[in-house]
Amino acid sequence: MNKIKFILTILILSSVQLLSQGFDWQYSIRFPSNSPKFFVGASSSKIFSTGTSDISFSELYIPCCSFSSPVSDGFSFGLNAEYWLNSGVEAISLSMNFRKNNFNLKATPDPVFYKNDTLYTEIINDNIINYFDVSGLYKYRINNSHFSLSAGIMLNILLSNYYKVRENVISLDDTFNNGETSREIINGSTNDLSKIIISPIIRVNYDLSIVNSIYSTFYADFGVNLNSMIKDDSWRNYQFSIGIAFYFGFIFLN
Repeated sequence: MNKIKFILTILILSSVQLLSQGFDWQYSIRFPSNSPKFFVGASSSKIFSTGTSDISFSELYIPCCSFSSPVSDGFSFGLNAEYWLNSGVEAISLSMNFRKNNFNLKATPDPVFYKNDTLYTEIINDNIINYFDVSGLYKYRINNSHFSLSAGIMLNILLSNYYKVRENVISLDDTFNNGETSREIINGSTNDLSKIIISPIIRVNYDLSIVNSIYSTFYADFGVNLNSMIKDDSWRNYQFSIGIAFYFGFIFLN
C-alpha cells in the first residue's frame, strides 16, 4: 500500500510540473516533469496611439503656434525572453524591440488679412520617430488558463527622428502669393525630443501551444508615458498595440 501511495504521489507531482506553463507537453514516459521554464523568441506588433500635447512651433525663430492632438500608427519587432517561476502561474518577461512611430500633429495659426479677405491655414507636422525599446513585465496566468495579465515598465530610447512640416490653406477660394494652396516650411523648429521615455504598460495575453517547448502568445497592451516626449513642452502619448510572439523552450536552462 505504501508503495502504491508513493507512486501516486510521484505521478501527481509530475503532472503539476508538466502543466506548469499550462501546456500538457509529454517529453518522456519515465521523466514527464522535464518541462522548460526558460523561453526565448521573437515578436512583432502593430501600434496605434493618440494623445495630448502643447508643442511650441516657430518659423525662422519667430513663434507661430502650438501642435496639439497627436495621432500615430507604427510597428515594432524584436527579441523576447520569458522565465516561468516555480509556481507555474507566474513569469518574468523581458524584451528588446525596434519601434517606428508615424506621428501626425496639427496646429492652427492666427488668421491673417490677405487680399481683402481673411486667410485661414493649418500647419501639419508629419513626424517619424524611431526608438529602441527595453521592457520588463510580470506575467500572471488567470485561473490556470492560457489567458494571463502582465504589467511592467517600458523604456523608449530615442534613435532618430525625421519630420516634414507643411502649411495648407483651409479657407475657401484662397491661396498663397504663388497661387498654391500648400507650402512646405523648411525653416520651422520645435524643442528637441526627450532621449528616454518611461512608460508603465499593462497587457492581456493568450498563450497557444504549437509543439513541445514551442508556443505563441497573442497580446494587446496599453501604455502611457510618465515624462513628456519633448523637452520643455508637453506631449503625453496614449499607446495601444496588438501583437504576436513565438517562444522556444530550453530544458537545459531550467
